[in-house]
Amino acid sequence: MLSWAAENAPPGPIVDLGCFLGGSTVSLAVGLRRSGRTDKIHSYDMFHAGENLRKRFFPDFPVDAARPDDCLPAFRHFTSEFSDFLTVNQGDILNEEWLGDEISLLFVDLSKSRSINDHILSNFFTKLKPKSLVIQQDFLFFKDPWLLHSMYKLRKYFEFLSYCQEHSVIFGTKIVPSKREVQAGYAQEMSVSDIKEAAEYFLALFPHARQREMIRATVASFEASPKAQKEWDFGNPLNLPYRMVDRN
Repeated sequence: MLSWAAENAPPGPIVDLGCFLGGSTVSLAVGLRRSGRTDKIHSYDMFHAGENLRKRFFPDFPVDAARPDDCLPAFRHFTSEFSDFLTVNQGDILNEEWLGDEISLLFVDLSKSRSINDHILSNFFTKLKPKSLVIQQDFLFFKDPWLLHSMYKLRKYFEFLSYCQEHSVIFGTKIVPSKREVQAGYAQEMSVSDIKEAAEYFLALFPHARQREMIRATVASFEASPKAQKEWDFGNPLNLPYRMVDRN
């Protein structure tokens, strides 16, 4: 999906928010290379992995004793074939602002809190180009209710285009919102009724039972924890099977 999106996106920079070890980055780079364009992929992440994550995802990769939690060297290793396509940014996304040309493709896989969601809306969604693509990796995941809320509130600006059977949903940019207009999608003041309204709208757009179950679980998790600010603050009130929620 990501390689297709990168190949078919309009000309312009690609922004890769939350790349971890480079899985999304490589997929985007494959598509960009096929397109023949000379655009860059701008990847953002903390590039931080504690011992448990290291053991799970890259147990045999050498660790720098001085910076054992820094996984940027692993990212550079796994993406080395595409290094000429990449501009890498390490740090807290809340300190980042897009100052480049209009974004042609925005991939979001780090909207793990209300504050990050709203920062991305303000500092990246307002810098998109018309007819650009937005991919919300965690849209069909019940611990990120702000994504349902934001994309519903901003449906005047972004149209629902397609989806994967799990997790990712693709939107197209109809109108680029201003800094003022994008505030309609901010998550800090969202309510249970807001989430229910958004869920009702999106339930009609997904054909697969698992997708609809995830949307209903999003409502249930927010009802159970309406003050939660971060993804990891939510529980699993519908007791979804572990294979559907194994994200960390």
